Amino acid sequence: MSIYPHVVEIAWDVVNQFLKDWQNEPYRWHREINAHMEIFSRLSTVLRYCGRDSLFGKYNEVIVGYEDRQLWSRVIPEPTISYEYTDKNKHICYPDIVVLDDIPDPGHPPDAEEGQWPILWVCEVKYTDNNKDDWDLEKLRYIISQGIAQYGCWIRMLCKRATSGSGIE
Repeated sequence: MSIYPHVVEIAWDVVNQFLKDWQNEPYRWHREINAHMEIFSRLSTVLRYCGRDSLFGKYNEVIVGYEDRQLWSRVIPEPTISYEYTDKNKHICYPDIVVLDDIPDPGHPPDAEEGQWPILWVCEVKYTDNNKDDWDLEKLRYIISQGIAQYGCWIRMLCKRATSGSGIE
């Protein structure tokens, strides 16, 4: 039995399979944005096949004819996320990939201007030349420790042959 929600298990499986594919064909995804979009696309597709790719949230000010048909994507690339930094001020970040959680009352979704939907899983991908810049990891820690997201995934990719093991840590 898994300790993670089903959608999070799917996200881990998608990431692991992508990393295996990337190891075999690294030049198919030769830039960081290619990796972002591939993971986003795979995750969206798998969740669509499972019937878990959309969330309902009914806002009042919408296009005529969509008052009762407001489906929102569960998987979002680079959404605007507000968090508190060490200076205790609110800051904005744009995580690479976010998976939204269900909301308690779809008839009353988070305020369009002030609120944010609950985040189930957030992922940051970094292509690196072995640089120790860990800002994405630090940012993930803020987001998770403040309860903004439940789970986080940090991927640092280095286009280099592993000297031992699977090459995935």
